[in-house]
Amino acid sequence: MKTHTFSLFLVTITGLLLATASPHVTAAGIDWGSVDAKKIKVFYPGQASWDFLRGQDHGTGAAVVRTHEKACADCHVGDDGQYDVNANQIITGELKKDKSKVPFEPQGMPGAKGFKDVSVQAA
Repeated sequence: MKTHTFSLFLVTITGLLLATASPHVTAAGIDWGSVDAKKIKVFYPGQASWDFLRGQDHGTGAAVVRTHEKACADCHVGDDGQYDVNANQIITGELKKDKSKVPFEPQGMPGAKGFKDVSVQAA
């Protein structure tokens, strides 16, 4: 079964926005051209579960995740501000977990991009 993380992310964001929207505002009544869009970068994590983040397959990251000493960005964002999670290698199935050597994405998607820029608007 392929994981569709990008879609799940967008559905989650949409659901949160709808849940907090005023019941008196309709989409038809919003001038979307006047609403600023924010660009965000999303990445494909493969089958990296919470158990993985806290387990030995996460290597040295597991201990600091368990103790809440560091956030993901502390290790996975470079000095240049770019993500360093090897998402392009995850999505193709090339990247393997530290100890078990199991691919993060066992059903790789050759040619797919590990990162996507999306625009989000909320009103």
